[in-house]
Amino acid sequence: MCCAITWGSIRIFSTRTANGAARACHRSRALARSASWASARWAAPRAKRWRIWASRDKALPNIACHTGADGLDTVLATSDILVLLLPQTPATRHILNARSIARLPKGAVILNPGRGPLIDDDALIAALRAGHVGHATLDVFATEPLPPEHPYWAMPNVTVTPHIASATRPETAAPVVVENILRCEAGKPLLHRVDREQGY
Repeated sequence: MCCAITWGSIRIFSTRTANGAARACHRSRALARSASWASARWAAPRAKRWRIWASRDKALPNIACHTGADGLDTVLATSDILVLLLPQTPATRHILNARSIARLPKGAVILNPGRGPLIDDDALIAALRAGHVGHATLDVFATEPLPPEHPYWAMPNVTVTPHIASATRPETAAPVVVENILRCEAGKPLLHRVDREQGY
C-alpha cells in the first residue's frame, strides 16, 4: 500500500523550468532508490489503491481517506511507502515520531517533500539504524541547509536532496498573479489565500 499524508488538499509536484529536466532526473533517481527498498513488498499482487490521511474528510475516486488519530494509525499501519505532504503548523510538528514510526510496517520507505519539522529526526535515525524503516528520501529538514555533521549524510539508507521537490512554473503561476491583481483592483476575493488561523 502506498500512502500520502496530506493536509487540506493533495499536491502533485512537477518541475518544468529551464533546468527542470535535470532536477526531475535527479529526483527520479532518488525516488527510485527509495522505492527499491519496498520492491519486494510489491512483488505479490495487491489492489492498486491509495490511502491518505488528511485534516478533513474527502471523497476521492479509488482513494481511501482517513482522518483523526485512529485514521492516522490505520494509514501508518498499512503503508509500505509513506509520503509526507503536510504544511508546517503546531499540530503537524513531529507528527512522524517514535510512536508513529513504530506503527509503520517493518522495512517501510519514507519520502518527505513536505516540511522538515514534520519528522522527529532522532526517532527516524533510530528507526533507520534498527532496520524498522528501510529507507528515507528527505528533501526538507528542520535546519536548512542540512549541517555537514548531520547523521543523515553518512547513512546508507538515507537519500538527501536539496529542497527541489517542487518549483514554481511561470506558465502556470503568472496567470494566477495576473488574475489576483485584477481581482484586487476590482475589490473581489483573491484566489488561493493563506488562512492565517490554520497556518497554510
